[in-house]
Amino acid sequence: MTKDIILNKTKALICFYQEGCSMCLEVEPLTGILEKKDIEIIKFSCDESHELLYEFGGDGTPYWVLILNGEIAKGICPTENSDDLFSFLTDECGICLSDDEFNNAMLEGKEKREYQEMVVAEILFRSKESDEDSLTYAARLKIVRPCIVSETDEDLKKCISDNTKHFTERLRASMEKEGGDTEARRRILEKLPEMEEEIFNEIKEIKEISSH
Repeated sequence: MTKDIILNKTKALICFYQEGCSMCLEVEPLTGILEKKDIEIIKFSCDESHELLYEFGGDGTPYWVLILNGEIAKGICPTENSDDLFSFLTDECGICLSDDEFNNAMLEGKEKREYQEMVVAEILFRSKESDEDSLTYAARLKIVRPCIVSETDEDLKKCISDNTKHFTERLRASMEKEGGDTEARRRILEKLPEMEEEIFNEIKEIKEISSH
């Protein structure tokens, strides 16, 4: 979706996000509520490119932009100040949103973010303890972050598989560039298939420990 297409909207709220972004996860429950309200919600992933985000005045995710009559009315970082966010949604966006709906969604999002950060911290601690190289460390982080909130084993396996595939594609693309085909990158390509099962077992184990 291009900027011109979005600016053809009479009224819409664009929500820029990134997979694995902990602050994006914090406002995810609120976004779910807003999708049921009387306003068009456009969720735009910045995983591949931040160009559109920059065009709309953002410099990081999450970032929300209100479009009114084909113009950018206002942009806001939804995690900076909850009072400003509530005012933005109810007064400027004109969304009928109760205090309870807002507060409960924000509380749920905070709990999800804190849980994600706890699991990530534990997995990265284990990586450090096993003296993994920096590229393996980065790969694990990229694969782990979006998958922590998966609710079932099936969802978790699919998330890990999808993110491993995505990371592999990006790694291969980097290797095709001049000077990009390094020994370290070839090693990580060999490791990725076995890492899927390792990451699945680690997340399962940490979730079980944290639930007791």
